[in-house]
Amino acid sequence: VLSAGLTSIGEGTFSGCIALKEISLPDTLVSIGNSAFTDCRSIKKLEIPSSLEYMGMEAFAGSGLETVILNEGLDHIGSNAFLMCPITEITVPSTVKILYPGAFSHCSSLSKVVLNEGLETIGYQAFEGTKIAEITIPSTVVTMDELAFRGCQSMEKVYFKGAAPENY
Repeated sequence: VLSAGLTSIGEGTFSGCIALKEISLPDTLVSIGNSAFTDCRSIKKLEIPSSLEYMGMEAFAGSGLETVILNEGLDHIGSNAFLMCPITEITVPSTVKILYPGAFSHCSSLSKVVLNEGLETIGYQAFEGTKIAEITIPSTVVTMDELAFRGCQSMEKVYFKGAAPENY
């Protein structure tokens, strides 16, 4: 349990803590640094507080996260933030403007994704190698990398609420 008043978790703080099973993030937390929880394979569930604005690169890469709740307020999900996590579903809050490259790449159990209005950019390989069968792209998305869904063998339908980005 991290103390109330904590505003930042630094780069690599819990990286490699394979026995860490549970963590409670305080409502005062504003940022999680790069690789802060990389390879924390025993953590299965996590709720990100609404105070969190920034999540760095590879923040939870290779962790055991199956369930993640991202609350409104989060602004930045860094590159490869959840790389290779066994997450099954995710809802991206409307406060997230950019999904950086590889954000949910190789989350091989990920089959349900909800993207909310407010999202503007879906980066390179953001959902590469997931089990997403269909997805709705919000009307606010203006940039979507051509390889955002690379290797999504289950993908059957992509719906655009607004005009599809030019490269689509």
